[in-house]
Amino acid sequence: PEAIVRVRGELAPEEAAARYADDLRAAFALLPDALPRFDLVVLGLGADGHTASLFPAGAALAERRAWVTWSPPGGLPPPVPRVTFTLGTIGAHWANLAAA
Repeated sequence: PEAIVRVRGELAPEEAAARYADDLRAAFALLPDALPRFDLVVLGLGADGHTASLFPAGAALAERRAWVTWSPPGGLPPPVPRVTFTLGTIGAHWANLAAA
């Protein structure tokens, strides 16, 4: 249980994203400007081309500073706001692979 950092889905999506980033920062013991580097990131691809709840033309794709963001409901079920890693956070994983 101490190795699990969960998204607080009971909160408003903006607050859940901010809290998740804070919880990850604490779990990884990283400075505010550093990005976490995960050993494994599993990504799927939605029928509309989205991955990681980053929908085509969605505002979440433009986020460049945060680790975590949220997106409004996309066109696919479930029609709920989603908390997701940003492209920068996902990209830090690939940078970690390239450095290995």
